[in-house]
Amino acid sequence: MSFDNKSLRCRNCRFWWPIAEGAQAASREHTARGQCRRHAPPPAASEGERTAPLRPVWAVVLAEEWCGDHVHVGAGI
Repeated sequence: MSFDNKSLRCRNCRFWWPIAEGAQAASREHTARGQCRRHAPPPAASEGERTAPLRPVWAVVLAEEWCGDHVHVGAGI
């Protein structure tokens, strides 16, 4: 498998959820950042809140990143 393959990117993964940026709606084709929802999120404090209770936070990744857990959109598990 070659990691130069452009189809193995987060934007093409069934576990990637695009994040809306500004007035532009979230879409797989035009959004640069999204949440990786492959695994349950670890608890973390909100940014700037050191005394706040921990809450789950999904990892934010760029659309052009990739990982070893990639599953193409529409593929079965």
